[in-house]
Amino acid sequence: MSIHLFNSRAAAQELGRADLSPERQAQYLLAGLLIYLIASYSGLMIATAPLWSMASLLEAAALVLINVLGVTQVLDAAGGPRSRRFLQDFTCLYVPVSVTSLLVVWGAYWVIRISFVEGLLALSNSGSRFALNLAAIGTDFLGLLGLLCSVGTQVLVYYRLVHLQRLVESLRRTG
Repeated sequence: MSIHLFNSRAAAQELGRADLSPERQAQYLLAGLLIYLIASYSGLMIATAPLWSMASLLEAAALVLINVLGVTQVLDAAGGPRSRRFLQDFTCLYVPVSVTSLLVVWGAYWVIRISFVEGLLALSNSGSRFALNLAAIGTDFLGLLGLLCSVGTQVLVYYRLVHLQRLVESLRRTG
């Protein structure tokens, strides 16, 4: 049986039925690692600002906070410290959730960027107060769009993971 790259509900149901072998769990882990490597190095997910700029530091701080809060919330949904299958559940749910979330959010990014690049560049060079403030922290409207996508992807991933983990726990309780 193959892993569910696009169907997070099916993965949650398998976890709820305790239907995943260690080999399949390893496949989910490997898929998760490869997906982020491919997405990062392909240029589909782009850096929003130059490294060590205020904008990149703000993005990094937001992502750290979102990940800490997100993992904590997913752990709570898994039953908290008494959960014996948290890492297995998290890894196996993370793959289809992250694949579909990346496709939706970064797909929207590229549609907006391609469709409105001239307008976004014009806004960046408009001299408006907002454009000047963005420039002061080392970014522009294209960078802001990328930052919103980076942060938005993580928020969406953890939102979905919390709800799917609750589904898994519910399925386990009902047998």
